[in-house]
Amino acid sequence: MRPGVAFAGVTAWAEILEPHGWRKDPTADTEDSTKWTRPGKDSGTSATTDYQGTGLFYVFTTSTDFEAEQSYTKFAVYALLNHDGDFEGAAKDLVSKGFGDPRELATDEGALEERVEQEIGRIRVRDRARERYADEKARDRLNVHPERVLDGLSFLTEDADTVPLWGEAEKVLWAQGEGLMICGPQGVGKSTIVQQLVLARMGLRDPELFGFPVALDDRPILYLAMDRPPQIRRSLNRMVDSTDEAVAAALKRQLVVWSGPPPFDVGEAPRVFADWVALHGREPGLVVVDSLKDLAGGLSTDETGGAINSAMQLILANGTEFIDLHHQRKANAENKKPDKLADVYGSGWLTAGLGSVLLAWGEPGARTVELSHLKQPQEKVGPLMVNHTHGTGASYAADPLEKLTELAISAGPAGITEAEAVRALFDVGSDDDEYTARRSNARRKLKRLTEDGVLKYRAGSRGGKGGGGNAARYTHHLA
Repeated sequence: MRPGVAFAGVTAWAEILEPHGWRKDPTADTEDSTKWTRPGKDSGTSATTDYQGTGLFYVFTTSTDFEAEQSYTKFAVYALLNHDGDFEGAAKDLVSKGFGDPRELATDEGALEERVEQEIGRIRVRDRARERYADEKARDRLNVHPERVLDGLSFLTEDADTVPLWGEAEKVLWAQGEGLMICGPQGVGKSTIVQQLVLARMGLRDPELFGFPVALDDRPILYLAMDRPPQIRRSLNRMVDSTDEAVAAALKRQLVVWSGPPPFDVGEAPRVFADWVALHGREPGLVVVDSLKDLAGGLSTDETGGAINSAMQLILANGTEFIDLHHQRKANAENKKPDKLADVYGSGWLTAGLGSVLLAWGEPGARTVELSHLKQPQEKVGPLMVNHTHGTGASYAADPLEKLTELAISAGPAGITEAEAVRALFDVGSDDDEYTARRSNARRKLKRLTEDGVLKYRAGSRGGKGGGGNAARYTHHLA
């Protein structure tokens, strides 16, 4: 048996500590530990021994030979007090006093083993302390929000209908109490879309967006401008006239903007983030996260994804609506348009708790992008073709199939060509770089309308050497 182990088995803590001025504090003793007062102090607890049966010495104060908030074995305490931390010398001393096998003197390996056991003891104490703290913290919250407990009938009948915050009837892009994500590649206008939504909620723009009504709310809105705050400022500035007294008053009263990331990693402290939103947002009606990548590191891990989902659920439970902006996985040769829910970058927990996920898809800086539902609270909306007016920050949308149908009706017997369809949907001409990709998109929609019997296809003809060919045309079935 090693000397330190043999010594610990037959030696009481008092035999180790009292010769060096440590005294028991009988006024503070409890069943789960013995309290000690350090040398030079008249009263009060400086350390404990045998906390919950660990057999360790745990120090609270920095005014001793030990590190504060650390645990020590009996052999480690003996070595520090009697041999200035020389474990090998302490082991030899114990052997000379008849403790342990002389053949197991604390060589470097033996000293290391003693330190390993000491560290294991510290970990045990730390883990047990964390468990006890978590239990106490949870018990403190046993009666928090008792109003959330409903009987089954009330749960099924009260507020049973989906309340649209953006949308109407069965066409809902964003529902009350359900988070919304707007995702897509860079430069497609995600911030532009959410800023128009925010201003519509505040009553500073028409209470509709893309033809769908937006519910007004006079509560504060917390906008987390984390991704390039100066650009977010410029974008918002083009949408409002801050020299107008009424507009300025509404912005000052209702819009709260936080620039840069929050002062902690939300993935590590979801409950703190929910409390932080309530505090700095003045109990807001909505928080906008622009964007998710700046909220926490490691978005691809389930730990971080789960923490962000927990934070969102806590925020929603507090009565604050939640919108975040995010991006897709990068397109590649096998997946040129990552337009599935699974293509949202990061852990599946980032979208699992959301009610609605919208994808904005297009080329960076394009005037026209496609907006479609990847996850919806009710009926699927879109795809919509959204046209951005970059100068004013205003965006307009139309159902592309309806727009092509109206275009064909207006054209009469002459019908429309693919090039005219591309121009109408995307405001792109044949000389633009994105024309080929947009033409393929328009062709698919024309084909669908033809298969549905809405349009009729008339094949074109090739020209001779001198040209003169005719493009294929699509006419309305009633033309």
